[in-house]
Amino acid sequence: MKDIHSPRHYLLEILLPAYEDFGKILVDGVAGGRRDVNALGKVAEACLHLADHIASDDLYKDVIPGAPESKEYVKELTEKYSTFAITRDIANSFKHRQISRKHRQIDGLKSLKERWALVRYTDAEGHYFATRKVVTVSLKNGREVFAEDVIGDCIARWAEELMRLKIISEPPAIQFPERFIERDKAPQPPSIVLRLEQGEYAAFESPLMLSYDKDKDTFQPMRDKIGSLAVRVRVECVVSPSRFDEVKRQTQGK
Repeated sequence: MKDIHSPRHYLLEILLPAYEDFGKILVDGVAGGRRDVNALGKVAEACLHLADHIASDDLYKDVIPGAPESKEYVKELTEKYSTFAITRDIANSFKHRQISRKHRQIDGLKSLKERWALVRYTDAEGHYFATRKVVTVSLKNGREVFAEDVIGDCIARWAEELMRLKIISEPPAIQFPERFIERDKAPQPPSIVLRLEQGEYAAFESPLMLSYDKDKDTFQPMRDKIGSLAVRVRVECVVSPSRFDEVKRQTQGK
C-alpha cells in the first residue's frame, strides 16, 4: 500500500522543495530579515529529519541500525558523510542556538552569516559583474564554506543512500540556480535591496568580493576592493513599518 508519509514522499514534497526555495532566495536580490538563513535552516532540518522518517518506517526496520529510533542511524551518517555532519549541526543550531556535541562541526547560529556578494564573471568581451547572496558557514577547523555547497552535497549523499535502500532508483532532478550568469542576463548596474524594519537593529557588511571559476563552477575570493573596480552598484534600502505600536506612536509623534 502506498504511503503519503513515506521517506520517498518526504524527499519529493519536503526536502527538495525546501532546497529549491533556498536557491530561489539566494538570487532574488533582497537581503535582510534573515530570510536566507531561515531558508537554509528549513532545508537543513529536512535533511536531518529524513533519517527519522526512514528509521521509523517498518519497511526498513531490519536494515537501519537502532530502528525505529534514529539516533544510531544519524550517528552512522554523521561519521560517514562530512556534509551530513555539518548539515546536522546547522539544523540543530536553530533549535538550540549553540551546539554542544563533542565532535561538532560548527558552534551554532553565530557560525552562519548572510552576505551579499559582487561576483566577477569573464567572457570573450572581458569582465562583467552581478550581485548574488550567499550564506557562509564557519567550521570549527577554521575553514569557511558556502552553505549551498554543503547542502547540495548532503542531498547528493542522501540520493546515494536512498538508492541503496531502494527508496528511489535514480538521483532526482533538482532545480537550483546556476552560478554562471551570461552577460546579457546580468542586470546592469548590479543591484541589491537591503530590507530593514523600523526601530530594529540591522547590520550589513560591505559586499563579499567573488570571482566565478567557470572550469570548476565555483566562487573564489577576490582580493580587489569594490572601490578599486570600474563598476557601479545600486544599493536600495527599504524600511518596513514596525510591528510594535509603541515605536509607531513615537515615530508618528515626531
